[in-house]
Amino acid sequence: TLQVDLCKELTVKFSLKSNFGSLVQAGIYGLHLRFADSPSEDMDTDFTALKEQYPDINDQTDQFITRLIDGVLCTEQIVRLKNEFPTTMREQNAFEQEQTKNAEAMEDAVRQMLGSSIGEQVANSDQRKLEELAEAVSGDKGGIATKEDRADYKKNQ
Repeated sequence: TLQVDLCKELTVKFSLKSNFGSLVQAGIYGLHLRFADSPSEDMDTDFTALKEQYPDINDQTDQFITRLIDGVLCTEQIVRLKNEFPTTMREQNAFEQEQTKNAEAMEDAVRQMLGSSIGEQVANSDQRKLEELAEAVSGDKGGIATKEDRADYKKNQ
């Protein structure tokens, strides 16, 4: 990973496209990625182009990550989770879909278990606790942090 912030006219050259991992950037005016083995994959971008796609960004604070996704160079805005973990909306959406699928499967498994002969051996109060736990897990989505969430997280560290 290469991180570059607040500069003008930067060209990064790779002999092989496969050597490129990722590039994290903020406030770059004139970024040029060059690949000797794949010149058709060369990429030119900068803050001005990103501002067209993301009108509310700030060149001093907003970060973007460029990487190969399914063989294609892709630049995405970095967002922060409530615990300050950096991610992208695409990654967060995929995570939430997987989390929802897993939580629903767990809730179904708990309900099936409670409806079986095993469930008959579990006290009613414990059955309610298991059902509440399954519902709580399926309802917890985490999510992208607001400015207030990030401030609270930093204050409590």
